[in-house]
Amino acid sequence: MFLPIIMLERYGWPGFLIFAIPNVLGCAAFGYVLKNRERSRRLIERHRLMMRCFSIVTLAYHAFFISLIATLLAPFDVMQNTQLALVLPAVFFAFGLLIGHLPDRFWPLLALAVYALSLTAFSQVGVEAIKDVSWRGAHAEGEWRWLLPTVAFGFLLCPYLDLTFHRALKRSPSRHAFGVFGGTFAVMIIFTIAYRDLFDIGLTGWILAHLSAQTLFTISAHLRELRRDDPDLEPAPGRSPWWPVLLPLLAGPIALLVNFGPEPQQLGRELYLRFLVAYGLIFPAYVLLAMAFRRIDPKRRVHWITFGLVMLLLSPMYELGFIHGTGVLLPMALLLLMVLAVFRRLWLTPEADRR
Repeated sequence: MFLPIIMLERYGWPGFLIFAIPNVLGCAAFGYVLKNRERSRRLIERHRLMMRCFSIVTLAYHAFFISLIATLLAPFDVMQNTQLALVLPAVFFAFGLLIGHLPDRFWPLLALAVYALSLTAFSQVGVEAIKDVSWRGAHAEGEWRWLLPTVAFGFLLCPYLDLTFHRALKRSPSRHAFGVFGGTFAVMIIFTIAYRDLFDIGLTGWILAHLSAQTLFTISAHLRELRRDDPDLEPAPGRSPWWPVLLPLLAGPIALLVNFGPEPQQLGRELYLRFLVAYGLIFPAYVLLAMAFRRIDPKRRVHWITFGLVMLLLSPMYELGFIHGTGVLLPMALLLLMVLAVFRRLWLTPEADRR
């Protein structure tokens, strides 16, 4: 719940809308696209490795965000901020592991409690800040148009790698539950506008409670997916290693880099955006190439190597587009991905297409 604030700062209302609309649509469409649990099960069995990577990166992203907030906003000196930034993610993960052991019947109640807390925080903050949002941001007018395809690409495709979404599809009584989720999620996105200025002047207790509850819930859900495989799936070959649960904690100290820059707030935002390359490039590219067009066979090492090389070649375009203001490069990167998806001869072997 920080990216929409950055989009507002840079591009005004258009930036917020190109974030919010594809995000809500991507979440809501998940249940309608997959339609049933059997399609979900087949996807998980075929793409289990990348889905687990998605959870690991999401946990690392949250560990980094916790440390970033502690580093930028805690009213202490650098040494105390450093200690807090290192300890807080571990505390969240410890509680997340405990919550992850809760039986399924408790999760709807937990979700309801978290959402109720966020709505209460929204009511306490009010909507005055929403009225003051400008149509234009700090960047050039119209620059948001270069970002639109990439942002939509990420938000529309990433949900298919999210194991928590697949579990929700399995447990929900109807696929329409995702339509309901899209609406309730939209309220939380709008809420971010109400407290956007507080990141510069200091977060209130209600906002910290909201961010903490939402973060803890998400961490708990993804730790739960990494900790155990779904019993309805074919067992994965070999025993799942335990270390991926702790690996994301290494992302927390990255936030401490803001202490070495002349403008910590700006550097923090740039580090935050670099994390999102995974969701704007790597994961949606995998969904496009491996799930939609089946150019990647997850069982073939050469396809993984080829995919990795493609991501390395395209990532500088995302760096220049999102961090250095050369947005025109972003649609070009998507165009190259579409070429890879459409023309099978560009891949080393076509076996995955015949299977």
